Amino acid sequence: MSLEERRLALEERRELRLGGLEERRMALEERREQRLGEIEKKQLALDERREERLLATYGGREPGAPTPKRDSKITEYQQMWSRFWFASGAQMLPNSQDPYISRVALIDMLISDGFSEHRIKVALNPSGPSLVGSLVGSELIRPSGHGWVALGVFADDLRAQQKVEMNPSALLRPYRTQGTQ
Repeated sequence: MSLEERRLALEERRELRLGGLEERRMALEERREQRLGEIEKKQLALDERREERLLATYGGREPGAPTPKRDSKITEYQQMWSRFWFASGAQMLPNSQDPYISRVALIDMLISDGFSEHRIKVALNPSGPSLVGSLVGSELIRPSGHGWVALGVFADDLRAQQKVEMNPSALLRPYRTQGTQ
């Protein structure tokens, strides 16, 4: 083979390689586009799921918006004690006029609320995180005789509620503008 023939053969091979490379490059480009399309679809699906989770978690609020505060256990126990006190007759200590509920009355109220015997024992535990324990620990009630008496602002709130219960018109006060009598 002559030198010219070799050169032609090499050029032919080079052209075949380049043609084969071009075909491979085109095939790779097509696969890359397919993969990018699949990735975009997956990304959209992930974004949709993320948005659904955010909506479920934040209840339609923006993630940076403050969450509405849930009542604390102490507040729940105050409301429960208040409800039980009213339902048991809204007794007051004779000498101080502080709201008082006897142990028996509280047990009766817990039973009527559907508490089991075990839950009643837990609720009356003065040293645990329970109805009585939490309120005593927060100094909202204290033991007195055979029951508990409300203290401070909690007692004042109960007294005010009792006045409203006894006389609902006490809430309706005439509106007076300045200079009008």
